[in-house]
Amino acid sequence: MASRDPRRPNVLFILSDDQGPWAMHCAGNADIVTPTLDAIAASGVRFTDFFCASPVCSPARASLLTGDIPSRHGVHDWIRAGNTGAERIDYLAGQTLITDVVGAAGYRRGPRSFRRSHYAQTQARRAVLLI
Repeated sequence: MASRDPRRPNVLFILSDDQGPWAMHCAGNADIVTPTLDAIAASGVRFTDFFCASPVCSPARASLLTGDIPSRHGVHDWIRAGNTGAERIDYLAGQTLITDVVGAAGYRRGPRSFRRSHYAQTQARRAVLLI
């Protein structure tokens, strides 16, 4: 996310899917060689104690976007169908997403912001979770 105000920092949030906390050299695993991830971790902010709201991908990602647990945002399982095309369903409609908050704070998102399977962007460039 890039700030419209040059005095504010730009933010790059990288989330790796299905990666255990032990799966990087910088996290203490001497058997794994991850120089790029190690360099990113050394020069940025690294979250070492993190709680995942769900062991399932779609509800976990919805929790990251909303800040809510699955029982509040309503996505409880892996999204299997309906996440593409004109008939796509926005399961987070009406909920405030982190992309809404940072946009209102003067940040703009890049073209790959919050992209992953089960996600899309509307004309308003709001990240939405679709089924």
